[in-house]
Amino acid sequence: VILVWDILNKTPDPDMALNNWERFIHSGIDPENHYRQLLFQPKRLEILLDIFAGSQFLADTLVRNPEFLDWVTDPGHLHAVRSRSAIEQDISLFLENAGSHEAWFDGLRKFKRRETLRIGTRDICLKKPIREIVTELSNLAEAVLQQALVKEWQRLWNSTEVFPGTFVIFALGKLGGGELNYSSDIDLLGVSVPGPDWSENAEKTLFQIMGRLNLDLSHHTTEGYVYRVDLRLRPYGRSGPIVISKPALLKYYRESAAPWEHQALLRIKPVAGDLEEGRAIAEELRSIILCTQDRKD
Repeated sequence: VILVWDILNKTPDPDMALNNWERFIHSGIDPENHYRQLLFQPKRLEILLDIFAGSQFLADTLVRNPEFLDWVTDPGHLHAVRSRSAIEQDISLFLENAGSHEAWFDGLRKFKRRETLRIGTRDICLKKPIREIVTELSNLAEAVLQQALVKEWQRLWNSTEVFPGTFVIFALGKLGGGELNYSSDIDLLGVSVPGPDWSENAEKTLFQIMGRLNLDLSHHTTEGYVYRVDLRLRPYGRSGPIVISKPALLKYYRESAAPWEHQALLRIKPVAGDLEEGRAIAEELRSIILCTQDRKD
């Protein structure tokens, strides 16, 4: 009791912490085992109460998924900065036994909650720098997008056929700048790079993939949603195609884009699909911005 009191006195909202702790106790865990663990691991108790006092969203996550507590307080998970590639590998392991397409995306929603809890715990309890936190949130979003794109591709494109081109998803806004926060939308732009054997079927499939990706990430289920996706920063806004070809994209920014659209390109980054092709396209877009600025000067 003395230990709990000492920790609570250091939290910003002791009443909130106690209320959330009571909810956690009634979430289906074994209370006796829980108290025994905390008695022998006071640091875990401190982390738990800091979460319960510092963020209602993270507290709700733990109440909904009490099994996350052991995972998030593991020093190997809590103290390391996780790269995009490490998160991608973890997604594959987390979802390797998912059955249907819907179950896979529900599992992705759960994975994202767990990873957000880990990042939020590093933020609240370990006081990590904000630059590190937004970088990890951005790494998480990029990894989720890549794995979700692979899933949609496997579902909608015949795997026995070679795709006659490449496809890139770019991020703009906060994700494009690597500055995503906990509640940010993700601003996306889909770009096709047609090859010599480009076909109407390939173009149609990319429209389907981008549309399904938007729906599956944004759709609310009993597990919540993955991300709110915003496609309105694409060329021509709502009236433009949800996937634009590379030639049409470059032509638009040379001839038709408004000044604010050029400014938005300063935070463009390829985040899923053919990243090497995406980096080359991003450089071409930046050259267009520089040429436009030189003409104005």
